[in-house]
Amino acid sequence: MEHPVRKQLREDLRLAGMAETSQASYLEAVDLFFKRTWLDPENVTQEDFADYLKTLQDNAAAQGTFKIARFAIACYDLLMRVSAEAVMTLCQDKKHLGATPALLAVLHTWTGRMDYHPHVHMLVSAGGVSDDGTLWLDSKPGFLIPVKARSRMLRNRMAEGLKKTRPDLFAKLKKSLWKKEWVANILPWGAGERGV
Repeated sequence: MEHPVRKQLREDLRLAGMAETSQASYLEAVDLFFKRTWLDPENVTQEDFADYLKTLQDNAAAQGTFKIARFAIACYDLLMRVSAEAVMTLCQDKKHLGATPALLAVLHTWTGRMDYHPHVHMLVSAGGVSDDGTLWLDSKPGFLIPVKARSRMLRNRMAEGLKKTRPDLFAKLKKSLWKKEWVANILPWGAGERGV
């Protein structure tokens, strides 16, 4: 079934006398909008899509796609913060490391294939400073923190953070986003210069 926004846009373009090839281009933009955003189609407004089209018209492709997801820009700080908090919280837990690790985080907004996909990469020390700050505690070989626990903590903290700071945005996101398992992969990377 055709989304109401797309259907309305198609009719508006037809009534405006736009050439069929131009109509096709605009309708491709509608499809891209839903593909490249996390908005729930049931909650999308004409304003959301109008902002998207204006961005496409005003900016070069890469710059435009970044601005298309303006709703996500508001989430970048939250994503960085909750990603770091999840690692720190689990590392400080005595069941795992029981110490505070060193952490370097980088936000990526694109994949290697140039798909819009905000995510955080981290370098985390394989150990940390004890609670009293006097000892360095090494992690168990090949294990820092449980992956599933971190994934769920990250997902839940993102949901809580959005509900609190951007309830308007939270309401527009697909409900299934908060039910599925998130990927928060953790791999041993190396030591010293080779690790960096």
